[in-house]
Amino acid sequence: MLATKRKILRSRKQLFIKVYILIGLVILGCVVGFFLSQKLFIKNSYLSPLSKQQEKNLSQSDTENIELLTDGLKQQKIDVASIKQQDASYIITLKDGAIIIFSAQKNINSQISSLQVILSRLTMEGRLFRQLDLRFDKPVILLK
Repeated sequence: MLATKRKILRSRKQLFIKVYILIGLVILGCVVGFFLSQKLFIKNSYLSPLSKQQEKNLSQSDTENIELLTDGLKQQKIDVASIKQQDASYIITLKDGAIIIFSAQKNINSQISSLQVILSRLTMEGRLFRQLDLRFDKPVILLK
């Protein structure tokens, strides 16, 4: 009689352990399935702060700012492929395809010095960036 009670208790313990393991696996499967469905089926979309407008006619101050920008970038030995003026910002494309966005309202020289510090830091860390936006108080960096 005592042996049968032990067997019954042992079989109940094993049953509870199996049930708990099964519940744990189901919960883990749901969590993994949720994250996979988010990654596979939902596209990451973001709104660009830039308008869709293309370049506008440049005024006298805009061309002076672009020249100042070009000279400052050459002094810092930053290889530039193109510079475009769009709304209140300057879009600079580097030779490696990276994009840097400067603000037309902020001091160009301070933005260039910030860019140099950021580029040196990213180089030391061994990171590459796709886009760098200097229009805000804190730079926004999109890494590759």
